[in-house]
Amino acid sequence: MIHYLTNMQIQRNHKNLSLPNISEFRFDTKASLSNFLITLDDDSAQFVAQLQQVHKAYVPNNQESLKMLEWWNYKYQGERLFCNNNRLFVFLAYETKFIDGRDLKGNTAEIRRKINHLLDNLSVDSIHKIQYHYDKDAKLEGNYCAFSLSTIYSE
Repeated sequence: MIHYLTNMQIQRNHKNLSLPNISEFRFDTKASLSNFLITLDDDSAQFVAQLQQVHKAYVPNNQESLKMLEWWNYKYQGERLFCNNNRLFVFLAYETKFIDGRDLKGNTAEIRRKINHLLDNLSVDSIHKIQYHYDKDAKLEGNYCAFSLSTIYSE
């Protein structure tokens, strides 16, 4: 059986927990919310630090993890847009910040270094075979294969 709380019960529980009323604040980004939580107390700061460590664990740090991202890009970001061409992906990610990694694209010297390292160490093993099935358009339905390689720049 599902129990629904009335608005009055929620307000009463809220006051008993002595939590801040965060609905009064405007959070434009996840980062602004986490920055706000850090200012509350030590427990909140510790909670945000733990979240950041968990987030860091999800940032790919090996070729097998990057291969999964490559496959995801082919499968879920419009396979036909890639025209079944082979690709070199450069992924951008913050390790402990909850913000979009696209801001990192301005670090061209570091990104160039990552790409050069990838190409200097190119081997048969670093080229990933990406296989996927496309079924969104009956005329183009079928199994497809492409080759890709990638690197990740993270801070």
